Amino acid sequence: MRKLSIFGLVAVAVAANASPVTSFNPMATFGAGGLANGWLENSEHGYTANPTGDRIRGMAYNAATNKVVIADRSAAGTAALKIHNAITGAYEGNYDMTGVSGGTFGFSKVAIAADGTTYASNLTTNNAGTSTYKIYKWTSPGSAPTVVYNGLVPDPVLLAGNGFRLGDTLDLIGTGANTRLVAGYANSSVAAQTGERGFAIFTDNGAGGLNVNSINTFSPALPGDLGFRLGNTFVTPNSLVGIGDQGFRFASSIDLTTNSANQVVSTGMTGNQRAVDYIQVGNCKLLASIDLFSGSTAAVNDGAMVVRIFDASNPASLGTVVSARAVPLGTVINGNLNQSGEVKWGAVTPAAQGYDLTLYALTTNNGVQAFNVHVVPEPGTWITMGLGALALVARRRKKA
Repeated sequence: MRKLSIFGLVAVAVAANASPVTSFNPMATFGAGGLANGWLENSEHGYTANPTGDRIRGMAYNAATNKVVIADRSAAGTAALKIHNAITGAYEGNYDMTGVSGGTFGFSKVAIAADGTTYASNLTTNNAGTSTYKIYKWTSPGSAPTVVYNGLVPDPVLLAGNGFRLGDTLDLIGTGANTRLVAGYANSSVAAQTGERGFAIFTDNGAGGLNVNSINTFSPALPGDLGFRLGNTFVTPNSLVGIGDQGFRFASSIDLTTNSANQVVSTGMTGNQRAVDYIQVGNCKLLASIDLFSGSTAAVNDGAMVVRIFDASNPASLGTVVSARAVPLGTVINGNLNQSGEVKWGAVTPAAQGYDLTLYALTTNNGVQAFNVHVVPEPGTWITMGLGALALVARRRKKA
């Protein structure tokens, strides 16, 4: 019987569905109780979207605690990093916000490492001596944050720091001393300089803080000052997918010595994409994005605000796999002039012939939509798993 079950697994692998995402549905347990629509809306479970203030723009997932963490500055002058249950959306308290201050916004974006270490940044629209860019670090929600970066982000070509806008994006990869963070930046309206802009990479300096490298020397050079400002997500420590006024871009061979990278415009983009997040599960490489509504007046959702999942096997040529609404059909939408928000992958759980994933989409001034996603790896993964199981049985028999 054991032999049959193992070989059956391999047989199933050969017949596995070639499409990596086989289901993409709202998480019935999340948000509005009893509606089964996965929607965490205004003033529900401690979530206050402040429908006219554009004040909630950042969100992250804490894999160490299975919590969704939302950067909330809905109360004027008050920053709160709010903790929500990742399954129900229930509000469970705040991080210690002692000392968080400064910037155009004192608080904007958040990113969390696999071990639970949390980083958050302010937003500055004129990165000069009077409005520095800050990154905070928490070792746990109950501990006060430390400031790990507070300064300018200089242009490696023009050797100037003022006039830059930072804080619209924040992503990380790695843990501990190997942590890397990325923040896209661009000229603000007061900048005297013009030209292509890129992103800042922050690395551990070995003394409790972060070093910064500005990457804006690209090969080839492509037009657009906003190439990486609106969304960034690491693929590897030396490559990332970004989005700006020229669509998706894939930056590879990031070199912190020369402050340079290769780049291509990724094909396959659909809609008015903004925030992005990358994940690899088995041999499935997926990129999630959100199409954000930018209207200035309330409207009923007729297809705007869409979450898309792309096949990112080749980040330079993305293939749309599935899409779903980021706001339930019929919901009155509050205007989001800044087209801000976030999309983040959550828990990954092994399941029969694949994995169950969660995905969270934040639309500023509206709410958070949670999804269940089922992923089936390519047949090679299942064949490898089957052979691995056979090898394990063989080893056990040999030891017996």
